[in-house]
Amino acid sequence: MTPSQLRMARAALKLKVRDIEMRTGVNKNTVSRYEAGKEIVASALQKLEKMFRDEGIIFLNEETSEDEGLRLPALEFVRTPAQLAEKPKSKKRSQKAK
Repeated sequence: MTPSQLRMARAALKLKVRDIEMRTGVNKNTVSRYEAGKEIVASALQKLEKMFRDEGIIFLNEETSEDEGLRLPALEFVRTPAQLAEKPKSKKRSQKAK
């Protein structure tokens, strides 16, 4: 996981550095340092990467820095039986009295 992939994954999951600290035990300053491109200890990086992988994030092109990115987990759009039974709302405009 590269620093830019960490930033992308954190943004995609709408996590603050404090949230990551609470989930992984990796200090928020360490997270910020890595996002800024500075080196961090391998064990901290492994914890960060594991947390994102557990969330379904897939890191792309980790071997090269070209076209690096990530893939988000598939979102399932589930509708309840009540939602399925609802009729679509009409888009008719109400007519004003003249």
